[in-house]
Amino acid sequence: MLLTRHEYERQILTISRQTYPLQLFDAAKRKEPPVMIHVLQITDTHLFADPAGELYGVNTRQSLMSVLQHKNINAIESDILLLTGDLSHDETEASYDVLNSLIEPLGIPTYCLPGNHDAPAYME
Repeated sequence: MLLTRHEYERQILTISRQTYPLQLFDAAKRKEPPVMIHVLQITDTHLFADPAGELYGVNTRQSLMSVLQHKNINAIESDILLLTGDLSHDETEASYDVLNSLIEPLGIPTYCLPGNHDAPAYME
C-alpha cells in the first residue's frame, strides 16, 4: 500500500514519538541496547505504465526489478521502505499499480514522498 505525504508524515511522527525518546534520550538509563530500524530507500524509479518505458535509454521497470532482486539476493534487512522522488514518469494510475505490484511482495510498510513527475491523486 502506498501512502500519501500526509499519511507518511503522520506515521513518521508516530514512529518518532514512540521510538526516538527511548533510543536517544533514555539510552543511558536502559539496560538493553536500543532497537535499530533498517530503512531501505529507493528513489527516482520513474516508472511507466508501458513495460518497455525507458528514460535516458534505461528501462525503468527492469531497473527497479534489478534493485529489488539485489535486495533479495543479498538478504538486505529492511523494516520499512521509503520511496522518494519521481515514482512515476508518465503520471498514470497504471504506473503506480506496477510499482505497487513490485514492492508488495516485500511485505514491509512502505512510505512515499512524491516528486515533480508524480500524480499525488493516484498515490492515495
